[in-house]
Amino acid sequence: MRDFQREVLKAAHTKPIQADDFSWSPLRHYVFNACKRAYFIRYYMAQGGWDVYTPTIAREAYFCKYVLTYDAWLSQTLRDSIRQALARMAAGDPRRKRRDFGFYLLRQFSHATFDLQQSLTNREYRFDANRPVFFEHLHGYEGFSCIDTLIQRVVDFFTNAYSVLSKSPLMQDVSALNFVDLRTDEKFCKAVLNGIPVWIVPGLVFFKEGCLCAINCEARFTDRISMDDFNRRISWTNSIFTMYGKQHYPSYPVTCTTFTFSPDLNGIVCNQLEENMESIISASCDEMRALVRPGELVFEEDFPKCGNPDTCKICRYASACRMMDASEHL
Repeated sequence: MRDFQREVLKAAHTKPIQADDFSWSPLRHYVFNACKRAYFIRYYMAQGGWDVYTPTIAREAYFCKYVLTYDAWLSQTLRDSIRQALARMAAGDPRRKRRDFGFYLLRQFSHATFDLQQSLTNREYRFDANRPVFFEHLHGYEGFSCIDTLIQRVVDFFTNAYSVLSKSPLMQDVSALNFVDLRTDEKFCKAVLNGIPVWIVPGLVFFKEGCLCAINCEARFTDRISMDDFNRRISWTNSIFTMYGKQHYPSYPVTCTTFTFSPDLNGIVCNQLEENMESIISASCDEMRALVRPGELVFEEDFPKCGNPDTCKICRYASACRMMDASEHL
């Protein structure tokens, strides 16, 4: 008797995939250079994985794509909390702006922590890829298995972040902005280089004293990326935001500031830029596009595994990769 389930699973990752419209981002570059198969899983195999009727391997790839690491979740939550707190504060009483900013920021931190606890306790992330969970928790990393211990780590981080941000002269100046100065819709920014969209997450975007400004937050509390890669990612984001500002608001000078949080960098501000950003993007795009065949088709065999056990051990896409390996032997 034919095993139709096995045939579907095998076909799901051996047939060519139609490539989506191409764009570039620092994350895309990082994944591509870390492991070609991980890149294939994230940017091609995960297409349509939100649909319950797609093959299991595509759904697993989609789940892997949206599972955040601990550092990524902290960084994203900081950015979102600051943006939402300032948006609420800016619409309030001008005489109480700075006090209200602290109040709303604490409220956002509290809401994010409670939301995380509910998702982990009830395993809501298994039914909705957009519910919060950490890669480290799913794979039982030391210090991440126990939910209560993990939540306490998050609380401690937000307590420290609040202390740093509320005392920062820069954030105190920002808290005095008018609502019309805040670009709360700018969660993602798109620059264009040689016709290719270039995406970043800029953090808080606003106008101040005739300048276009961005304040970002990045956290690093695990060893998933080196300190050099961490600093490079910050300088790239700053540089691409500068490129974005020149394209969309050419009459405004651009400033970028990133608050860095780690055991060694507690709220240190980074303003570094990458001088050769356009050349880096162009070369990276050429390498990625070289693996797309005529007809805008991509094939799994063109995206080999990196073969580095240390990289595989901490890879977000490992479960989908194992499924691909298993189906090769069906």
